[in-house]
Amino acid sequence: MLYNHNHVAAYAVGEYQIDTLGTPRLIILPSAYGLTEQAWNAIEARVREGAVLLISGPFAGDPHLHSTRRAADLGIPYETAPLELREHAFRWVGNPLALTYGGMGTTVLGQAELPGHQDWTEQPLGKGRILFSALPLELNDRLDAVASVYAYALKAAGVEPIYTTTVKNPGILICPTTLPHATLYVLASETNDTELSFRDVRSGKTFSGKLEPGHASLLLVGEDGSLIASYRWESH
Repeated sequence: MLYNHNHVAAYAVGEYQIDTLGTPRLIILPSAYGLTEQAWNAIEARVREGAVLLISGPFAGDPHLHSTRRAADLGIPYETAPLELREHAFRWVGNPLALTYGGMGTTVLGQAELPGHQDWTEQPLGKGRILFSALPLELNDRLDAVASVYAYALKAAGVEPIYTTTVKNPGILICPTTLPHATLYVLASETNDTELSFRDVRSGKTFSGKLEPGHASLLLVGEDGSLIASYRWESH
C-alpha cells in the first residue's frame, strides 16, 4: 500500500521483534486485534518521544483478546462492537471515504464505537500524536480510501519522500533503499502500462523509461544523480 499507492518507503516490524522498531516518524498499527504488552509499551514510548501513530480498529485487546485499559488510558474510550454493515461512509478530517467490507468481513470483524459514534479522533500523547480510526481500515476492500488516510498521516508526521513520481497506476512498484552515497531502486510491473518516470529527491535527477509488463528492473543512483549501474532498464 505505502509503496504502490503512496510512493513512500516503509519497513515492517513484528510484535515479537519490537526491539527493531527504531525511531520512525510515523508508526502504522493496522487493525491490531491482539497485541503484546511489550510491543504496545514500545510503540507508546516512541509516540511520547514525538512519533505519529495511526491506529485503525479495536486495539485494546491482549494476545488472548482480553480487554486492557490501553485505549482508555490514552483518552480514547471505546466499546468493541460487531462490524455488521458492508458499506460505510467513513467520516474523518477529509472528505467522507467509501469503505466496503465484503466476503466474511461483516461476519468476523469488529469495530470500535467511540462516544457520539465518531469514525475518527486525534489525541496528543507526549510530544507525539495518535490518529485513530474506529473502523479497521486495512481490512476494507477499497485501497484508495486507505491510501488517502495514509497520505494524511504521512503529512502529519512530516515524512519526506525519497522520490517523487507522477505515476498513479498501483500496478507499478518503485521500491527505494537508501545507501550512504547512493539509492537502489527496485522497479516491478504488474500492469500493461509500460511508461515510468520518477525523480530522485536527493540528487534532483529524473529517470524515465519503459518497464515491460510482468518484468522488473534495478537502478543504482548515485547521490549526484549518476546511474552507477542498472539491470533491465530501458531509458528514454
